[in-house]
Amino acid sequence: MSLANALTSPKDFLLDPTTYSYYDSSYQHSEGNDHQAPRKVPGYSTDIISNYTMGYLDHALNQTSKPFFVGIAPIAPHTSVNGKAADGSKSKGGPIPAVKYENVFTNLTVPRTENFNPDKKSGVNKIWELPKLTDDNVQYLDGFYQRRIQALQSVDDLVERVVQRLDQAGVLDNTYIIYTADNGYHIGQHRLQAGKKCHFEEDINVPMIMRGPEIQKGGSTDMITAHVDLAPTIFNMAGIKPHDDFDGSGLPLPLQNPDDFDRAKDIRGEQVNIEFWGLWSQEGNYSQKIAQEIDAAKAINTYKAVRVEGGNYSLLYSVWCVNASHELYDMSTDFAQMNNLHPDAPVQPGAQGNAYHAGNNTLLGRPIVSVINRLDALVLVLKTCKGTQCTAPWEQLHPDGSVSNLQDAVNPKYDQQYKGYPKVAFEHCYEDARYDPHSEKPLWNGTQHQQLLMRDGLSWDTWV
Repeated sequence: MSLANALTSPKDFLLDPTTYSYYDSSYQHSEGNDHQAPRKVPGYSTDIISNYTMGYLDHALNQTSKPFFVGIAPIAPHTSVNGKAADGSKSKGGPIPAVKYENVFTNLTVPRTENFNPDKKSGVNKIWELPKLTDDNVQYLDGFYQRRIQALQSVDDLVERVVQRLDQAGVLDNTYIIYTADNGYHIGQHRLQAGKKCHFEEDINVPMIMRGPEIQKGGSTDMITAHVDLAPTIFNMAGIKPHDDFDGSGLPLPLQNPDDFDRAKDIRGEQVNIEFWGLWSQEGNYSQKIAQEIDAAKAINTYKAVRVEGGNYSLLYSVWCVNASHELYDMSTDFAQMNNLHPDAPVQPGAQGNAYHAGNNTLLGRPIVSVINRLDALVLVLKTCKGTQCTAPWEQLHPDGSVSNLQDAVNPKYDQQYKGYPKVAFEHCYEDARYDPHSEKPLWNGTQHQQLLMRDGLSWDTWV
């Protein structure tokens, strides 16, 4: 939580090991060079953060005519780390709602989508090998889901207080409010326990809601954005030119009609990079049992992926470190991501072959292998990109400007070009969750290797 001027304005930071404790967490208050001693603050975490927020707003609003920025980061609905409820008893796993919300939404269940505890296997590697969830496990996950919704009620209260305070001050209509999250969440999809480290849509599709001047009330768009787009978007809102080395694209204003949203979509582009380095982990009371049944190598969760959303296509393509596994999902017909179209996809028990060998071998009117070559090249550029390489990756592949999206790229005249690119791969899969740039070869054109591994003339591992 912070307030511009960031150097001198008040800030209160949650401190480990109580960051994800819902009751009696520790905070450190800072203003400029004055850093107070950490102190435990009694009460419910979201309510405490809400009270701090009102103080930041009062501080800002008292400085008449000065623009301000307030960042608010409640932990809900994150899983509680110490698991202690208000009365000190051990929780049932997952988040802990405020006492006043413990008995609301008690009939909610996880939506029974096609990929929720499915009869058929899905994914690759460790996910492919997961057994169906038991009835007891499903009942537990329903309760876990309820507690997440219950914990979010206090976040709703916080949002309401912010809106009311801005309205009372007469600045609501001249203030931008951005509501988002740092990750999505899966609960039972693909037979998974609760967690957030996958590339499936439940994990990566997070809320992004904006309110403010020149933004259409009730407007919506299916354009792809990412967290790296937030900073340049806020710069645009403040009338500041975004830095050239930003990895994201700022949403342009106004956003008041369909033409504005189409313009923003063209500027942003259709792709977003998705990646994870480290080990697989799940949350909740059943997660330890599952972890004990998976050997260390299968617990490696390192992957590179790209999500592409165009006019007539919606795709996810991934490359895994373990087993060099691949996935390709056509989400325009398989939003649940149950049918891996990659030629190397695993085969369902009792089946003669995978989806590709069963005849699903074309996409966008072209052979799937040709489309895969384009998507792999896109990942090759994005996985270590910087600045405009991230915001305009097709220009890296086609400097003449002839290609600006996947539909352009699948033109048969580019087949040999994409066939010739080195394929995304990993040189080593670590079982200790380390991040090792040396293992990310090949790199795009080999030009980023030195930049990636050096800083001020010293090797990267000197700085970590």
